[in-house]
Amino acid sequence: MTRYSVIAPALNIRSTASSSSPANIIGRIPFQGIVEVLDRTTPGWWKVKVVLTQLEGYVASRYLIAEDDQPIFIDKKIDKAEFKPHPRARLTSKAKPAWPIGGSDVPYRNMKDIASKLASIGQIIKVLDVEQSQRYQRTKENTFCNVYAYDFCHFAKTYIPRVWWTEKAIDRLRNGEKIELLYGITAREYTANLIHDWFLDWGREFAWEKIPDVHTLQQMVNSKGGVGILCAKRRETRKSGHITVVVPETESEKAIYQNGQVIIPLQSQAGAVNFNYFSEEAGMWWQHERFSSFIFYYHA
Repeated sequence: MTRYSVIAPALNIRSTASSSSPANIIGRIPFQGIVEVLDRTTPGWWKVKVVLTQLEGYVASRYLIAEDDQPIFIDKKIDKAEFKPHPRARLTSKAKPAWPIGGSDVPYRNMKDIASKLASIGQIIKVLDVEQSQRYQRTKENTFCNVYAYDFCHFAKTYIPRVWWTEKAIDRLRNGEKIELLYGITAREYTANLIHDWFLDWGREFAWEKIPDVHTLQQMVNSKGGVGILCAKRRETRKSGHITVVVPETESEKAIYQNGQVIIPLQSQAGAVNFNYFSEEAGMWWQHERFSSFIFYYHA
């Protein structure tokens, strides 16, 4: 019998195949917990037995991956949750931060060839100008790393969630219903902590590739003109995690190397301090003890 491991930070196991109420939760399986699948007939839900405890129940199948590391394909395609660009979402304002920027001069990544990709990424960074644009400037209460990372990916023609479907909406989509994207009803805003988990749960479905180290990630971004992401989740999840974009090196902007290996990639970020480009300034920030986990992803 093929065994599967959990790819969510923790996965509810339920007495019935439904997430409509917490009343049917009979336990939680930790990250990388091992299960055996007993039944797969219910779309989106598998009946499993937890190897360690022998507990049996239902789990959402999208949070399981075969131990031989083959991808588990979802039953029905869940499309990205993304609003149309809003005319009030501008670089000069903090209005509509959950909407894509509308009516701007920000270029999209030119996908013609590698040279065009690299050049246009530089232009995206230049025009978004995270260091000066009002949209990304921190307030007393908040920083906006997630907003900037989303905007960058949007113009780079890749997708990460600024908002994402609620669990109930996903269940309905899996059942074939057509769901309208409604802020605060069928979708909610995603913080850096939630984006971290989204990559683990959904990254493959949106063509993101998990990368083992920052050296490999930097070299892929440099050589292929793709998009790199570095995201870390806070131990205290009520506090902000962090997400940066790993960007191609230029003649003047470089990653930090040690013995020929990248130890700090070249990044672009909003946060406590905003940088169009940075590497040395923040050090290996993702390894700070405040973070429980960090991930590196690449999109062509």
